[in-house]
Amino acid sequence: KQWYQRRVRGVDFVSILPYYIGLIFPGGIAHIFVVLRVLRVVRVLRLARHSDGIKIIFLALSTSVSELFFLIFFWSIAIIFFGSLIHYAEGKKNKDFDSIPRSAWWVVVTMSSVGYGDCYPETTLGKLIGSLCIMSCMLVLALPMTVIISKVTRTYHAYIQRENRIELRRQITDSKKAEASELNSSTAV
Repeated sequence: KQWYQRRVRGVDFVSILPYYIGLIFPGGIAHIFVVLRVLRVVRVLRLARHSDGIKIIFLALSTSVSELFFLIFFWSIAIIFFGSLIHYAEGKKNKDFDSIPRSAWWVVVTMSSVGYGDCYPETTLGKLIGSLCIMSCMLVLALPMTVIISKVTRTYHAYIQRENRIELRRQITDSKKAEASELNSSTAV
């Protein structure tokens, strides 16, 4: 527990350090430490110990690490694959797809179902690739998500059962203490 508290204090210190450096050295060097301000968000995560819901989410995500890596891996492959395909199909005719990174942006937006509409395929081949991209996204995202959601449900039920067992043990201990104190008070009379 002491190790954890020292680590948390270190995060707190590093997260407020840029503010004080900015006061001491305005301009120049203070801009280097602006990135460290993001660590203030980490301080909010300490509230997780007071929230059962956040604890359950962290437990479920920690048990789903392999599924999350599977999801990220295949999503990355799909982005590269469909980004390259749409670039070569649309790149000369549509300036929105003039580079693979811009085409990859379209794939990310399409696969995440956001669909901004800032760029879209215009040729028949591009539309076919877009349709395949959307359909493959359903498989790439849907299959691992069902496993992750089932683990969240299992983790939730296991957490609730554990909390119920702890509460039951506490009640049994309290009732035994009450019986013992009643027995002691009745034998003393």
